Amino acid sequence: MSIGPWQPLWLGEPAQQLYAALHRPDGTQATRGVLLVPPLLHEQPRSRRFITEVASSFAANGIAALRFDFYGSGDSAGRSDELSLSTMHEDLNHAVAALRSLTGVSRVAVVAWRAGALVAWNWLRHVTAVSEFVLWEPILDGREWLDSLVRADAIERCSPDRYTGQRPLFADGSDGQLMGYPAPLVLRDAMVQLSVAPVVPTASLWLVDRADAIDDHARQVAASRSLILPDEAPRFGSGTRMDESLFMSPRMEKYVDELARSLARSD
Repeated sequence: MSIGPWQPLWLGEPAQQLYAALHRPDGTQATRGVLLVPPLLHEQPRSRRFITEVASSFAANGIAALRFDFYGSGDSAGRSDELSLSTMHEDLNHAVAALRSLTGVSRVAVVAWRAGALVAWNWLRHVTAVSEFVLWEPILDGREWLDSLVRADAIERCSPDRYTGQRPLFADGSDGQLMGYPAPLVLRDAMVQLSVAPVVPTASLWLVDRADAIDDHARQVAASRSLILPDEAPRFGSGTRMDESLFMSPRMEKYVDELARSLARSD
């Protein structure tokens, strides 16, 4: 799909500025806004194009969309090893406030991907400023997520695709990285404590997931609405190389358009 215009922004104090981009509806005053929360670590840069296309689709359907990079990731300020649960909570507060002040929208929804959904779930336990929360292929258990990353990281470090000469016979993770990105202990220790239970956020919960996961996930998140992804939907987790980018297919464009229209119609 084509990507419409957006307004690049810097949010927060100079020393901790967040890069953000605002996609406004063309020729109309939006009454609804959506905050797009990216996945973490290696899944964030791989999904940048896709999330940008999602933001454009929301704007084309009359919803103001704000996407951003967490502090210590992407184009935001900070070192990668400064990424933590507390800074991500602060970033979410800044991003929601900016979306409201820049657009004047009366209702804000959150769409969050993968481990970003797990972080946003934890954040929403403490705020009431969100009307709908859309979990897109969410990570439901932080410990299981980290365990899977450690396994994937070990495979990647010894992958024959990475080396033209002799490759390592065992994975050395002493550099503290996971899938090529710093994963400091403070972040790991916080993430293993997170899960979608037992406290449910006050926002209306929507679940976007694959057919083989949606029934189990829907029961755990108590979703008020569940949407099944088409088979060709980009895969954020296993099955896709860490250095590949994710894109919007024509079928996915129609799917996201319908999601945007559904949010626009919700009370």
